[in-house]
Amino acid sequence: MHPECVEEKARILMSRLGPTLGMHGGVLAGGTGLALHLGQCISGDLEFFAQRAFRPSDILEELRALAGVVESVAMGDDAMTVQADGARLLLMQTTARFAEPTTRVNGCDVAGVMDIAAMKLMTIVQNGTRSDFVDLYVVLQALPFRRVARNALERYGMTALEPLVVGKGLVWFEHADVQGDPVYVGTPVRWDHIKDFFRSSLRQFVFDLDAERQALERG
Repeated sequence: MHPECVEEKARILMSRLGPTLGMHGGVLAGGTGLALHLGQCISGDLEFFAQRAFRPSDILEELRALAGVVESVAMGDDAMTVQADGARLLLMQTTARFAEPTTRVNGCDVAGVMDIAAMKLMTIVQNGTRSDFVDLYVVLQALPFRRVARNALERYGMTALEPLVVGKGLVWFEHADVQGDPVYVGTPVRWDHIKDFFRSSLRQFVFDLDAERQALERG
């Protein structure tokens, strides 16, 4: 694991709040979860996902008792975002189970690489950031897209991943083009190279996704 890839403020917040969020079922995923596994970029946002229901107002009170400064609070029925001690923290309820075992790091349960990659795929389909594309690109240098697709299909359902929609999302860069690169650890990857990777792989990715859908439908 690569705790050095988490910004210091976020790393401190993890140790303070991680055990409490874990009691509510919170699992750390997102770019920071992936950076802990792969060490590809420096990350600072803490994105926790919980399968069971929670009351944001109750958790907010717990966070205020543990963190020094809690501000910029936004709460919904099943999600909350806070700025705590200089780091951004998100807690959101999800119906998608985590398929892989979690890993305990700095007081937090961290989702597995495949689970996070599937979540990144879902985010990209819905309009991903440049960091989302970078993260998925890094994963796909070591893991086949077909396995990521199967994980996503099993967790989110067939209707959430229509091949044509996924195909369009994987090469829609209008939003990401105007954003900056993440802070890489080691040699940066050119954004044009990442776009070329997804464009050149698109046909195979759509084929793989459709093949996994058919395999799951056959049982």
